[in-house]
Amino acid sequence: SALKENFNASKTRKQIKYTIKTKVKELRIKLKDFEIFVHTFWYSILYSLSFIFALYDSIQKKLVFVSNMSKKAESTFQNLLNLPTLFIRPQCVLYKNEIIICGDATSRECYSYDIRKNEYKLVCSYPKEISLTNHCIVKLVNNNPNEITLLSFNGLFKQAVVMNYVSVWGNDKEIKSKNYNQWVPFTDSHNKTVSIEKDEDIYWGMRAIVGGSSNNLLFITYPPNNIDVFNLNTLQIIKHDSLSTNDRIQHHCFVLKPENGSKSTKKKTKMLLFCKNTGMSIEYDENNNTFEFRTLAICADIASLLSYAYVRIDDNILFFGGVFLKKSTSKSVYKYSIQENKWMAFQETLPFPLRGCVAILSEDNTYVHIIGGMNDEATTPPTHTKTRVIEWLKEEKKEDETEKTVNKQQNERQQNEVNQKINVCLKEENIKWMKWLKEINEKEKVEVIAKFEQLSKNDFEKWLLTQSKWKKDLKKDNVAAICASITSYIHYHSSGNNNEENKKEEAFDAYVTIEKRQHMIKMKELTFVELLRQSYNCLESKDFKKISNGNVKLELVGMKDNVIESDESVKREFENKKPTFKLSWSSFQQQSLVRTKTIKNAIVIMIAISEYNDNDKWKNLKNVRDIDVINFQQLFEQELKYEFVCNKESKMDKEDVQEFLNHLITNHTLHKNKKQYDAMIMIISGHGDDGDVLVTSDGKNIPIDELRRSFDCNRMESLKDCPKIFIIDACRGQSIPKSHVIEWKGNDKTIERYGHTDDGFLTIWSTTKGYKVANFSLFSKCMTKTVVSMYKNGCSLHQMMKIVRRDIQDSSGGEWYCVQIEDTTTYDIFFQAKKSV
Repeated sequence: SALKENFNASKTRKQIKYTIKTKVKELRIKLKDFEIFVHTFWYSILYSLSFIFALYDSIQKKLVFVSNMSKKAESTFQNLLNLPTLFIRPQCVLYKNEIIICGDATSRECYSYDIRKNEYKLVCSYPKEISLTNHCIVKLVNNNPNEITLLSFNGLFKQAVVMNYVSVWGNDKEIKSKNYNQWVPFTDSHNKTVSIEKDEDIYWGMRAIVGGSSNNLLFITYPPNNIDVFNLNTLQIIKHDSLSTNDRIQHHCFVLKPENGSKSTKKKTKMLLFCKNTGMSIEYDENNNTFEFRTLAICADIASLLSYAYVRIDDNILFFGGVFLKKSTSKSVYKYSIQENKWMAFQETLPFPLRGCVAILSEDNTYVHIIGGMNDEATTPPTHTKTRVIEWLKEEKKEDETEKTVNKQQNERQQNEVNQKINVCLKEENIKWMKWLKEINEKEKVEVIAKFEQLSKNDFEKWLLTQSKWKKDLKKDNVAAICASITSYIHYHSSGNNNEENKKEEAFDAYVTIEKRQHMIKMKELTFVELLRQSYNCLESKDFKKISNGNVKLELVGMKDNVIESDESVKREFENKKPTFKLSWSSFQQQSLVRTKTIKNAIVIMIAISEYNDNDKWKNLKNVRDIDVINFQQLFEQELKYEFVCNKESKMDKEDVQEFLNHLITNHTLHKNKKQYDAMIMIISGHGDDGDVLVTSDGKNIPIDELRRSFDCNRMESLKDCPKIFIIDACRGQSIPKSHVIEWKGNDKTIERYGHTDDGFLTIWSTTKGYKVANFSLFSKCMTKTVVSMYKNGCSLHQMMKIVRRDIQDSSGGEWYCVQIEDTTTYDIFFQAKKSV
């Protein structure tokens, strides 16, 4: 029992000892945890304090920076004497040491600012009947060094006035004695008022510059995307074209491009245009009366601005202020380098936000004057500031903001990283789809790669799964692997295996022309597939729409108009250094049960009546003679080389029309068709009325059916197998169309087996029966534009007229037209230019 008690006591002591050790250990752990907590807590407090101090320091530095920039802006821009009145979008020109400020929509007064004296002086006021809404001022050629000639025209009311200006800081008696410094109507040699703008267009937000080899051409750009050339000698518009952009062109930058030292012997004028997302180099060839357009880089910030001040200084263009598309006003300053095709933004800004202002360079090129404008609240005083040119042309004061290039490079790097991860994760899947990519034929491969590069990721996925020929075999899970396979394929074919190949690839430079756009491409290898792929990269969204909507495809053509369709033909073209390829449109030749006839040698007869005796009932139609005749002559005589006959007189009585047709039939021996015409096209333009009649100048009527019967198969047997096309642009009644009502009329007539008197007629009306049609010349304009651009692509007349319908409906004033076709032919009609003998 004693031993047992000793054993139990010993056991109890061990348990107590173990318990004490355990408790001590736990206590030490808790003390360590508490010590860690205390350290962590104090570190957190110290870190928070350091962060607060760093943030405070950063805010202070930013405040100092903003303050310094504000002071620098104030020192960069020097305030001058306030304007006599507030000017918003004023028009200014430089004359020696004067700036002539020629009014705006709110002020009709014109002032001269003397740069040396820093003073203003009233010159004159515009006549009350002249609107200054969106007007434009240009300086014309004047050989007298002591005066300048100013031309002012507005874009809303088609008014134009001129002023011979001599300095108001000189002899006032001489000014009054010779009627200087007064706005007078712009007239021709017969003292008739001249209107620069076309009646059917609105020139809101236009820009204009004077150029040409003799400074006799006025170039005007205006919405939605138009450019006109007005000859200041003949006082006529000699060229109209559309700019290749989807942006609405207004309140934009439009300047002459510098010659860079060597004056060209060719009669070419080079210009630059910037508006929203559009940057464009424009070249006009006087000899050929043609435009050439090239795309330029555009800065993302500038793309969101309008109504900025701009001025070209040698090889640079400076931009000041402007209004964002979200309507807030900017005070930023940008620079575009013409030679480098690069944008830059400045740290220095305007002292305050400004829009609707104008910038003008002093005669000695030392200062830029910024005149007028307003801020967001329209409370800006009538300010006039100037800034030294040298401040903006010093390289060390510029911050390169070529963000477009930087962002593109960043996106490419990010895309490469993503592609690498995809390649790792989907290696086996990639091998499968890489094999698929190799096995499909070359044209399909080019199509897939072009879609991959042209479309966004989501659009490409949608195209693969819903529109491609493989849509039934593909699943959504396959798309990532296919994209990775295509990326790897492109990377492999673009990177090369060694430096020698890279050098060789860099040497294969060529040019691709698409319509009027020219692009430089770099061929990686001399193969047809590579050329086709590079050419597809030059296409724009409107080109893909044309392919899908117009039933046309692209065809590659060489320098000698030879079709390129093999590697050998590509290599032959590269025997010349930097060859030029052309992408031309050609139609898909679908098999059809309908016969075709191609017109190669037509006689085109136009009856154009533009003046009427009773103007109270029948207004004169100036556009018929000035626009419609020119449009149709351009289409049929100049483009298609057909024989074109039109009455010379603006007035034609009923007897005159009949006599004109009788003489024409006799002089051209149409009854025997000795000139072997393969078609007869008659264009009728003038007033019309109920019953489908042509109203002649004496107010009498000639039924259109009567004119048609003169050429039917009985009376004109020599033309019985020829298409007889009547194009009629005249009213067919007194009803006024409503813009929301679109009527479609006309159906093919059944042709009897043995023929009918009216066989072979195709009549095209500009509107439907019973309706009036407006005097906008929209029908002749759209028809000429469509046929000239589409007939070489193998489009039939019916196809082209559908496009004419659509273009008219999409145009301003299109609600006045509804093109209708009456057809008794049994074939599709195609146009082909007559070959010169």
